[in-house]
Order: sequence, then C-alpha cells, then structure tokens
Amino acid sequence: MIKRLTTALAVVGVVAVPTVAIHAMHWPAQKISVAPAVLAAEPASYQAGTSDTETDHQPYTIGVRLSQPSCPVYWNLDATGDHAAGKPGWDEKAMVSVRSGGTVHAAVGWRYNVNSRWALIASRREKTPYWGFIERSCLADPPQRILSGHAHSGGWDTVHFRPVAGTIAGTRHLTTAATVRSGPNGYVIGNLRSGATFHWSHRCGHRGPWVFGWAPDANTWGWILAGDIGNPCTPNDYPTSTGSHSSEASTAATPTQGSPAPHRTAATQAATPPASAPAPAAPAGGPSAQCYPQYTVTEHARARSTRAGTPIGDVEPGAHVNVRSNDGSWLYGYISQIGAGAGGFGWLLDEKVVRTGTFCG
Repeated sequence: MIKRLTTALAVVGVVAVPTVAIHAMHWPAQKISVAPAVLAAEPASYQAGTSDTETDHQPYTIGVRLSQPSCPVYWNLDATGDHAAGKPGWDEKAMVSVRSGGTVHAAVGWRYNVNSRWALIASRREKTPYWGFIERSCLADPPQRILSGHAHSGGWDTVHFRPVAGTIAGTRHLTTAATVRSGPNGYVIGNLRSGATFHWSHRCGHRGPWVFGWAPDANTWGWILAGDIGNPCTPNDYPTSTGSHSSEASTAATPTQGSPAPHRTAATQAATPPASAPAPAAPAGGPSAQCYPQYTVTEHARARSTRAGTPIGDVEPGAHVNVRSNDGSWLYGYISQIGAGAGGFGWLLDEKVVRTGTFCG
C-alpha cells in the first residue's frame, strides 16, 4: 500500500519520486532532499471521504475531470509537441473504485497546456505513474492558457516546453526513472525510463543539483537530477562560478547517434552566440578590478525588475549580461541593452543565455 503523503513532507523538503523503470505500473517511493514542494510527490491511493469526487490536492495543479470514460496518457510528445511519441503509457479512468465500495468520479491534476491538442497532467491513480500527456479533448473544462503553468505560489508561469539546445559534453545512462524539466526544478516536459540515454552538457543548476542535456527518448533538451546519471557536474559547471565551463558554445561537440543534429530549428541554432557579437572583455589587470561571469543572450528575452517580476523591456540576441547572481533559473546583472535604450540592471531567464567569458572592470 502506498502511504498518503502529507503537507508535512513538503515543509521539511522531502518528497517521494518514482524510482523504477518507466515500463512498470507500480512505482515505489524514494525519499530525497530537494527544495520544498517543487518535485512531484508520488501519487497516493484514494481514501474514501465525504465527497463523491476525488479532488486534486497539490497547490501547483488544478483538479479536472475526464470528459470520456477512459483516455490514453503518453509518456512523451514528439519534438514539435504536436504528436504523441510511442505507445500510451497508461489509460486514465473517469471513475475509480474506493475501498469502502463502489466508484467515484476521478480528477487528474492539470499542470499546463502544451498547445491546442495536448496537456500535461498528474495522475492520482495508485498503479499509474505521475506525469503524462493527455489530449485536451479528454478533459472536462480545463484552463485554456497555452504554455502557461499554474505556479506553486499562485499566479501563472511561462512554460519553456522545448529549451534551446546546448553542447554535448558526454553521454550517460539513467540509473532510475526520471522526469525531464524545463529548468532546474521546473515544469515537466518529458519522462525517461531507467537505463535511458542522456547526453549531458557542462551546464548545471543548484537545488538538486540538476544537469542540462539532450534526452533522445523524450525528444527534447532539458534538465534532470544530476544524481540520476551519477552527477557529472563539477564546481566549474555551475553558473555562479567565475571559471565556469557552462558556456554551451565553449567546445564544438561531435553529435552522437540520437543527438539533436537533425533538429536544426532557429531555436537550436540560437544556442551558439552570434558571430557578430563582440568578444568578451579582457581582464583589466589591476588588483582592484571586479570580475563577473559574462553571458550572451541567445534568443529574444524579456528583462524584469525582479525575479519573475514586472517586465522592464525586451532584450535581443547578442546582448551581453555581466552577472551578479544566478540561481540556475533566473540571473541578475547588468544587461548591455534593454529595449531601444541603454543598458541597465535586470533579471533574465537563465535558459535565454550562454556563458561566453568574464568581464572585469
């Protein structure tokens, strides 16, 4: 029997995640220490109560009923997000049995809509995995927002469903089933079975730790827990390290079989800094010079006044950012140009930039 998870677990920063192969129908729990209430907890079996509907209990999902008796749910979508990848992972039922006898209406946890056809949901069934993609036509009156997720703290966040490509540094195989995320502790954008291949990069994030790379089985670049592939990250791979190798364009890796070489989209090509971008400034040389990691913007971004706060202007590819702080999801620093005006300080999404050098001055 799976134990019901309580909010007390989230308070102490311990959650349960799936640990066995993605083909299995019953996922035992493994406890790991992470940022509170960010990773998904394992589904708990329904406990009969006074309601005739099983409701969603998580603050970051919205409970939605199915509009059909049964609907297939898929582990992953293709590279475009328009079609399912592979066979269904399981069938979600509109009615479920309760221990006291009889059946009740079931509710899945809606997380976000990928597009007009697909949505990501959290399953609450005891013998099904947690995250999967379902056709929106199977949901009764879900939210209509596209690539806009229900934030844990309330409000809405933009979902970066297909992150910009990086540079492959090596290849490893997962030692456990895992979810692929849009950022460190970000939105689920894919699933990987134990033993799946992951092409990792020299780009790592805290609060896990997390590592960025190409997941062929999920058809996307994204973040997984670094420990799931033996943690290849070194201190220099984190964004706050001055001598970081986290630049996604620092070396030209030879794509291996299954790497994203065929996906030459504008977003993929944007992972390499523009050839016209000026070279990073050389150290001033004086003992009093203050040095900062310098990043280059690789795709259109929006500078904000605070972390995920009010927009203050658009930032175009090629702009430089002298970074003061970076938590793996958002970075803060001096941006060389904001909108049509001069530069200024602001916040940007980390996935919109790559490390290109060091600025001292």
